[in-house]
Amino acid sequence: LQTHKPFQKRSGQNSLCRVAGEKHVYREWLERFDSDEWRVRLHPLLAEDIPEGEAWKRIADFNDSIRELDRRRQGGETQSLSVSDGITLLRLIGSRIEIGGEKGKTFSSLPLYLEGFRHPRFINTILEQFEVCPDDQKAYLLSVLACQEPEQAGRALKTLIEMHGFPSVYPRVFWNLEKNIQGVRHYIREFIRKPGRHIGNATDLVNRALELGLIETEYLDELAPLIEEQTAQAVTTVLEAQDRINRRWQLDRDYFYARIDLGAWLDLTGLVRKCGSTQMSRAVSSEDPLVNVFNAAAFLSKKMNVPQSVISRSADSLETVRVLYRTLLAKDRPDLFPASRLTFETFAAAEMVEWLLYPSELGEEPKSITLEKTIDGKDRGGKFHRYCLWRFFDHEENDYAGVSGPYDQASIENPTPHTVVSDETFSNFERWDSLTPEQHLEGVLATLESWRVGGALDD
Repeated sequence: LQTHKPFQKRSGQNSLCRVAGEKHVYREWLERFDSDEWRVRLHPLLAEDIPEGEAWKRIADFNDSIRELDRRRQGGETQSLSVSDGITLLRLIGSRIEIGGEKGKTFSSLPLYLEGFRHPRFINTILEQFEVCPDDQKAYLLSVLACQEPEQAGRALKTLIEMHGFPSVYPRVFWNLEKNIQGVRHYIREFIRKPGRHIGNATDLVNRALELGLIETEYLDELAPLIEEQTAQAVTTVLEAQDRINRRWQLDRDYFYARIDLGAWLDLTGLVRKCGSTQMSRAVSSEDPLVNVFNAAAFLSKKMNVPQSVISRSADSLETVRVLYRTLLAKDRPDLFPASRLTFETFAAAEMVEWLLYPSELGEEPKSITLEKTIDGKDRGGKFHRYCLWRFFDHEENDYAGVSGPYDQASIENPTPHTVVSDETFSNFERWDSLTPEQHLEGVLATLESWRVGGALDD
């Protein structure tokens, strides 16, 4: 970054933060840039008169051009950005400006580009801009903040959480925080105090920081009363909801978040030495397999015996059997994993179910799933591979075909969640009796191949 002229306020007011409505505001934006390149890029969006219906096309073209610029930068192309222009771009991201009368996440590509640049004044700008930034755009500023110098960014994030709590964000914020985690010590306690809907992400950062030795469990001791209180509330919420859910854990939106929250609080309960085990014991009565996985981790963190029901419920569910194995392995207790579930078919079925769990697919664990046929062959290099053809029922008793694979010989001879991994798990949701097993397989592979050719899938 090259430092250029500082950002100047005019008439004692930051004109760039005003809601657009007066045409001269757009001209003022363009005047702030040092680089003609940015004026040219932004002029179509900040023109005074945009024809009706043209705004979204201009927005899309602009975002495509910025993504291409970022791809070239990530590919090794040397690029420069003045501090002044970077600050103006950050103010654009956090503004209430309208393009052609259209509101929305107009500059959604800019944070991705700005993540590649660091400067202390970027942090100050984000702190200044955050309060006036529309709520649905705050995450874009946070994604850039998460990529700044870790210690300074960590202190700034602590300040923002203290003032505003953790806002609704998109996952990229947490990906960046984990990649740039060295500043976690500054903000993690405040994040746990005011997590918003993101206590699960806070707990993930705690576990990563502990793993890297960036914090010690004692660092969280002062939060023990809060964690115990929140865990008690979360246990009550989950236990009271179970009859209503009728074991369809993923389908009810409110319950879906409640189970994630309880899992995170249980994890913290296990990690923080000053937290007692009372709420862990209460949670043992939960039938939810995901809650039981987190509870198993909590018991093991406290060096306590895990109740057998906690293990069996999470091992019997295809949603959680792979997670349970990884959890027990991470806690150096793989011996607790039921030997009867340590099979190729179990982990392959779980992989199929994990795909079905996506909201865009079945959205929940199927009522039942069976392996109807395995189809063995060789890949282009002559190596053995196996495809699995599944028949699964939804909760309305409709049956469909699904495919997972290809699996190699190690998947079959040494089945674990780390070896039983496929690249082509999919279903066209064709009814089971509508085609032969071979036709189902051919149809799924043809669909995947057409997506690859169309660019929807990576090679």
